[in-house]
Amino acid sequence: YQMILANLLLNQIGVGDYEVIDAQGDEEEVFNYTIDVINKSMIRDLNFSGLNKLIGIGGMSESGKSSFGRYLINKEFIRIKIKDLINSLNNKYKSSLKYLKEGIYDVSDDLLAILFLEKLLKENMPKISIESLHNYGFVKELKKILKNKFDIIYVDVPRNLRILRNAENMSISYEESEDRIYKKD
Repeated sequence: YQMILANLLLNQIGVGDYEVIDAQGDEEEVFNYTIDVINKSMIRDLNFSGLNKLIGIGGMSESGKSSFGRYLINKEFIRIKIKDLINSLNNKYKSSLKYLKEGIYDVSDDLLAILFLEKLLKENMPKISIESLHNYGFVKELKKILKNKFDIIYVDVPRNLRILRNAENMSISYEESEDRIYKKD
């Protein structure tokens, strides 16, 4: 029985159904290679056919990211806050992540990008805008996976305008707003 299973597995490896994990090297090398194989396999399983464009919106606080996201709604984009989607992933995988201090935020950037895209692609939306881009490694992985389907827009305005916007939105003094913006920056 074991021989039949071994031959079946070898045949499946031979036709490319599975990758062979080279277990030569130290533990960390084997672990990293295994993670890379798993991630590539997960990416292959994602269906990108329904996604035409993903726009990531970045910028400092009060720079206008949300305003630009709302503008894109007029151009038939679905607007999604990255934080909301990642928090839903955190809730979904909570029991598996209980040993990680920051939950889903402690997984590797490539795995986070794959899980994020898996959830996003299930919605079957052709044009999506996501805001706010704060994690460079995560954004880099999204770009690596999606290539030309992912564009990044960085919204930039002068600091004094951001302070003024924050003061008006929060109904606080310019000085208090300046202190809050300074802490966020």
